[in-house]
Amino acid sequence: MTEQSKTVTPTGDLLPRKPRTRSAFIKQLGLALLTLVVGLFIVEGVVRLFNLAPALRAIDTSDPDSPYKRSDNPILGYEHKANYRNANADLITSIPRTNAHGQRDVERSVEKPAGVRRVILLGDSVVESMEVRDIEQVMHRQLERLYPANSVEVLNFGVNGYCTLAEIELLRVKGLAFKPDVVVVVFVDNDFDSFNAAVHAFATDRRRPGIVNGLFKRSHLFRSICLRLNLFGFAAQRNPAVWNTNAIGGNNVVTGLAMLRELADREGFEPVVAIWPTFEENRIVDGPLVEDGDRTLIIEQFAGFHGIPCFRLSGSFARDHATRGATVGPSDTYTIGDGMHANEEGSRVAALALRAVLDALDDPSRAVQAPPSAAAYARTLAKMREMDRAQAEGVRRQSIRFDELVSTADSLAEHGRLEEAIPLYAKAIAMDTEFSPRAHEKLANALQAAGRYQEAIPHYRELLRVNPGYASTHHNWGVALDALGRPQDAIDHYQEAVLIKPDGADTHFNLGNSLRVLGRHQEAVNHYEQVVQLQPDYVDAHVNWALALHSLGRFEAAITRGLQAVRLNPDHSAAHNNLAIMYRESGRLAEAIKHFEEAVRVSPDNASAREGLRVTRAMMKRGMKDEG
Repeated sequence: MTEQSKTVTPTGDLLPRKPRTRSAFIKQLGLALLTLVVGLFIVEGVVRLFNLAPALRAIDTSDPDSPYKRSDNPILGYEHKANYRNANADLITSIPRTNAHGQRDVERSVEKPAGVRRVILLGDSVVESMEVRDIEQVMHRQLERLYPANSVEVLNFGVNGYCTLAEIELLRVKGLAFKPDVVVVVFVDNDFDSFNAAVHAFATDRRRPGIVNGLFKRSHLFRSICLRLNLFGFAAQRNPAVWNTNAIGGNNVVTGLAMLRELADREGFEPVVAIWPTFEENRIVDGPLVEDGDRTLIIEQFAGFHGIPCFRLSGSFARDHATRGATVGPSDTYTIGDGMHANEEGSRVAALALRAVLDALDDPSRAVQAPPSAAAYARTLAKMREMDRAQAEGVRRQSIRFDELVSTADSLAEHGRLEEAIPLYAKAIAMDTEFSPRAHEKLANALQAAGRYQEAIPHYRELLRVNPGYASTHHNWGVALDALGRPQDAIDHYQEAVLIKPDGADTHFNLGNSLRVLGRHQEAVNHYEQVVQLQPDYVDAHVNWALALHSLGRFEAAITRGLQAVRLNPDHSAAHNNLAIMYRESGRLAEAIKHFEEAVRVSPDNASAREGLRVTRAMMKRGMKDEG
């Protein structure tokens, strides 16, 4: 990574410190990147104009505006905050409110009112209905209003991204306290994924003692133990996707339905599965099927094996759509356009469909579907295991592809072809199945090397969200902030970096530079001194230490430090120039001229030194005339 800092002369001129690696070719490629940047902006504009990208539904519990918080339960990973309020909810990553129990619902009492039938809707983002702003238009509230007042309560226990097992776990740890009569699992076909879909994006908001955070940053042993045993939640923070996936295990649907059956028998509620369809442009589809030629759905067979009634909601939507005679397809009619998440009209029809499900449960003449045979169930389980193996193989192949992309991008960056490396790093991140710090770090560093500091910052933020113990990330984020003219923000990150890694000479140097920019010269001196203790031949530290001493009025000490700099590197033009200015301001014109001449010798295009030499010679000539 190329790290840039600033060396400041007493006249205020800014000179870049010699970069640690490859800055020469990086600067030469800066202009070439302009074409790529313009092209990317154009493509970005097109994508935004035509809404080609899906809404970002990532869950980031480190964001104070997020309606979610970290959960200590690894199967859940995250959950709703209680009493959350957001008047400016964007309906993509935030909602207007939650109730006192942490549901996207109106206020409810834990104790069930007398004479009320209580229904819990379990599900993911479909039930949560983040896209519908008015809580009264969400499907559970529309369903409740289909019954006489105060006769039925429908509680919304939907959480964005949950799989089936997580939904049942939420019922176990929170829902059972509400004493439901009926629990409806609204099943979406992506619930077969055995992880919580948005879990990779969450961060910890755990309040740990300061000494714990300090030990984690400074002690490698403590850090290793914490990550292996998940002490204080560090492992979940470091790689939440693995933490959550390991807790959920294999086929979460099978495990979840077995748990649902067990809870229903123990607690006395009636379980039911309602299958949410996929809304396409021209049709409404259910799936996946057990096998070709058999119209039974896998979820129907799994639920039937445990004696759980299962209903398809697709029929109600299909009948409603047929009555419209409209040219608008099901996706645009019932969803926000993504084929899954209901709009207000979709919520209305869903409520009617769910009312039909609840009425069917009350119908004594309803035919009870015979459970599948053990052999049929075993065949379906085997098929699911094969699907899991195929998915695992796909993940393995994707991992290989990920490594190939990163390796290719590394090679391109090493040869100065940043305009080709940056898109490959970005592509690797987009296909990453688990959070990979190295891809974010490499992309951030490449962006920074190309001078695209603002674009690098989100990747540094992501790295620190997952692992706050990266001193190099704090350092590089500070460099980016310095380049953007934000020295105070840069200082915060440099200070964090030196707490984690006190022997980082470059970080002490950059911290000293940022402190000097803000006029905090004595603090800067302290850090330059630290640099020289760690690395005595760090020439730029001697140069800037001299400048800080000069600003404090300690002129002789500044000259002594400046002389040490030119002794270490006689070909350091800026060091000679700065020392010459100090000599001239002390009235020692002959010494000043000597060092201005050396500065020009080393760097003939050093305009500051050439002008300083001319002025100082004129001053000496006038002085000689005055003496004559």
